Amino acid sequence: MTQSDMTAARRPDGPVHGLSWMCVLADGQDAALGRRVARTVRDVAGRLWLAGDPGPQQWRLIEAGPVQVVLIGFCPLDDAALRRRVEQAVARDDLETLARLPGDYLLLTRGPRFTRAYTDPAGLRRLFQARHDGRVWLSDRAGVLASVTGAGVDEQWLAARLGSPELPYPVAARIGPYHGVTPIPPGHRLTLTLDGRTAECTRYWEPPEAVLSLEEGAPLLGQALADAVSTRVGGLSAASCQLSGGLDSAALSALAARARHAEDRDTLLVTVASRTAGNDDLPWAREVADRLTGVRHQVLDPAEHPAMYAGLPGLTLPVLDEPVPSAASAARIRHLTQVLTAEGVGVHLNGQGGDEVLGAPVAYLREELRRRPRDAWRRIRGHAALSGVSPWRLLAALADAPSYRDWLAQAAGEDLIHAERDRISEVAAWEARIRLPVWATGQTVAILRDQLRKAATGAEPLAPTPARHHELVRLHAVARRSALYRDALETLGVQAHFPFYDRDVVAACLAVHPAQRTDPWQVKPLLHAALGPIVGPVLPERRTKGHYNHDIMHGLLANRKALLEMFDGSALAGLGLIDDACVRRLIGAAEAARTPPSFLNETLACEIWLRQLAAQTPKGTT
Repeated sequence: MTQSDMTAARRPDGPVHGLSWMCVLADGQDAALGRRVARTVRDVAGRLWLAGDPGPQQWRLIEAGPVQVVLIGFCPLDDAALRRRVEQAVARDDLETLARLPGDYLLLTRGPRFTRAYTDPAGLRRLFQARHDGRVWLSDRAGVLASVTGAGVDEQWLAARLGSPELPYPVAARIGPYHGVTPIPPGHRLTLTLDGRTAECTRYWEPPEAVLSLEEGAPLLGQALADAVSTRVGGLSAASCQLSGGLDSAALSALAARARHAEDRDTLLVTVASRTAGNDDLPWAREVADRLTGVRHQVLDPAEHPAMYAGLPGLTLPVLDEPVPSAASAARIRHLTQVLTAEGVGVHLNGQGGDEVLGAPVAYLREELRRRPRDAWRRIRGHAALSGVSPWRLLAALADAPSYRDWLAQAAGEDLIHAERDRISEVAAWEARIRLPVWATGQTVAILRDQLRKAATGAEPLAPTPARHHELVRLHAVARRSALYRDALETLGVQAHFPFYDRDVVAACLAVHPAQRTDPWQVKPLLHAALGPIVGPVLPERRTKGHYNHDIMHGLLANRKALLEMFDGSALAGLGLIDDACVRRLIGAAEAARTPPSFLNETLACEIWLRQLAAQTPKGTT
């Protein structure tokens, strides 16, 4: 890749064709947007304040007196019920109550003095801001803002993005994919003056206090999850669910089948089979499907389903705001969407987010030791046995309790490449430690270390305790990945939904005491208790977790030549962030290499993204 290509790679070309987007405008900003739009909204005074392309995402506009409210995303309330809620909120001068409606959506309110935008608590509906010509711009697509401001890729963000498993919370909250384009964190509100010159970001959502017992919380979750599923799949001619064979996808499949069978409609269940010996996803998925009424079960056989890394670098997912973590599976995702579109599927349900809301990090035992030491010790022994470590080692990890800033400072001082990962210490800590791949350059290490040190000087945790902070960080990180997966499917003609991220579902789960929803002797007791009375004995009593190691290795070996070529003068190496020769050595010795696949997949995602940005041809207006 030439230097001019790398310069072009820093100039995103606006929204992706087929992907919904919106931009909140200040007075007079419409001309600066520089593109034709599919829809605009003017306030009661006639001022243009919202523009974009809703695509398949609904913009639900309600007017009540001098106030306008727009919901972007999914809310199960019908138009009449939504209008009543808006009118009540306006009458009470309490528009923020609308941010507690069920569903997953962005909430925008426009009044005589301010425009306000609310992100969802989970982080599935993303929002970004940028200052340009003295005014703040707001959009749900970072690329839209970057195309307006002319901003290029933020190399500090990109360097940190090469790490695994996730960006530390203070880094993720402070910088975004493009220079000057910053995210609005989940559960936050941005208040913008009408002229766009002043903006204030504050937190409006706090997780509920985790005080409910299993018996108290189960009915709340059961109702919330059943409603989240039925209101999405009801009335559609065709709907589907990804059935992995795990508890979360089984729960969604059962609820969808129940809701659609009542309408005399069937539900398509899709399972991706694995080449990996010992992966028991498929037998469990078949058992679940056999227990349900009104379903069709389609299995994507490995012999017919594309391999991992197939088609790269030519066959990719559409370019999005940032690298797509599933970029290595582009051919597989395209094949899945072809199956779903051939069936005319209107909504495809996915169980991502279930792990994050249904269980708690082992760090909950730190508080449990103070509350109920005898039961806590019993649980420590159980969790230690599951992890194959001594209970004394887990106890020592729980006893290590630095402040959040001290923890970040410790992380900054570690060997960010070669330090051994200690899963026990990580699950008992504030967050998982980020690590860089062995092919990261000294420049990349220095960038990440500097980001961690800056964060350590003033970062505040999302919650007072490591357990609650850890579970919120984990939820936000996985929701970000789910949002990118959703966007990729949207550009390919499929509407993916993730009911476990719904406001009411998240609140119902987090309100249950961690020791009640996390049990070393039972998998996801809250989900079993919640859905047993609704769907009966459908959920599998499964304690295993399928892995795809052989699928990854098969794809790596089958596509090794193309992957080696990708790292012969890569864009990432051109920016000084990786050592191509090191990547090539490890790909060449894939069978013996111990580098986790997540590192290669993240690096591939970043490399593909930079190439896609470089390949875009500036078009001016669209």
